Amino acid sequence: MIFIKKRKKSIDKSNIYAFFLSVFSLFSGIIGYNLSIFQNQDLASSYIYSLSFSFLIQMILSSVLNYRKNAILSRFKYHINIRNSILQFVFLNLIITMTLIIIALLFVNRSIYDLVILFLFQMIFSYLQILTFNKSIFFQLKNVELFLKIQFYGSLVKVTLVLILVFYFKLSFWGLIISNIFTAIAISLLYGIKFDELTENYKLGLKKLKLINCVFKVEGFLRSYRGYSEAWMLTTVISVLNFLKFLKPTELEILNFSVPYINTISTQFRQVFIKFERESYLKMLNKYKVIVPYFTLLPMFLIILWKNKFILIFEKLEFYSVLNIFNDNFLLLVSFLLFLLPLTLGYSYIDYAIKRNYYIFLVKKVTTMFILFAVVLLIYNFSKANYIFIILPLIPTISIVLNRKYLVEKYI
Repeated sequence: MIFIKKRKKSIDKSNIYAFFLSVFSLFSGIIGYNLSIFQNQDLASSYIYSLSFSFLIQMILSSVLNYRKNAILSRFKYHINIRNSILQFVFLNLIITMTLIIIALLFVNRSIYDLVILFLFQMIFSYLQILTFNKSIFFQLKNVELFLKIQFYGSLVKVTLVLILVFYFKLSFWGLIISNIFTAIAISLLYGIKFDELTENYKLGLKKLKLINCVFKVEGFLRSYRGYSEAWMLTTVISVLNFLKFLKPTELEILNFSVPYINTISTQFRQVFIKFERESYLKMLNKYKVIVPYFTLLPMFLIILWKNKFILIFEKLEFYSVLNIFNDNFLLLVSFLLFLLPLTLGYSYIDYAIKRNYYIFLVKKVTTMFILFAVVLLIYNFSKANYIFIILPLIPTISIVLNRKYLVEKYI
């Protein structure tokens, strides 16, 4: 294995890795999406549909890994290797099936061809992430520094691939998903995953497939939901709004544009403040530390303050694809998100809670979410509140904030 070996005691560099991981991930995710939507705007909705559907499939199938997840904290190897092998077997066969469907579509109907291929690529990306699930979870719990170090090197690979495939070759969303796939391959190699392991896991998955009924449970699905909830709910909300045409075209354009920003900011916030998340969950977070995450609002303040100067600079450089960043609605949306996220600390670990506590949180969160959707859509339709539509993609996050008292697990 490349990084997983005994090391001498050294200074904890996890904060350094977390910072640069955040910078590179933000750059590759946001710039990559900006360039992609500028190069091929027609493909944007299909890309978002494929994301939403693939997140749903991942969430359902990953329930195999997340059943009785609270036991992982005390017994990490609780059937986890067998479960992972079963999931690898299912995903790989799903990918083979999707490939056959694509071949059939070549002769039947090409109208949804791009969408199906995008979905296939998303499934390949998901499969590669599953390969490292065990080690990723283990090091998040036992060695955060090593976890962040590997993720940091992965972010370097992704930045390089985005610059080559999207910026230089102009492959738009195809370049974006291909860069994700090869980044996942690089991370697998950094974790020391070998081809022999894949074949052995496939065989084990086939052999133990009969056990899937023992671990494919509602509890597993509900725990799996937490890991995908933010990204899945965002893409699902945007997909529904695109399909039903609730909003004006200009408003939909802003929300479509915001998808990678919200996703990337939320993901990187949780990685950068992963220690804060765990401390908050265990009710060990110093009350003064809560102020630290709010420093993420500083860049937004500077962008708003010097907005016109930035616009002039980007127009001179002919970087027209990023000008939507300076839209007032978009700036308000991102600023509100950065204000909300520190109030959700602990959410990354809530799926490790005992079943009763986790279920109480989920019921209250989902109920709050539906009520908020109804209220916001009513206000949007029957008032002149022009900015209210930006609340829609943030409703899942707001529902976490309104139930934040349940993000503490006294059981541990």
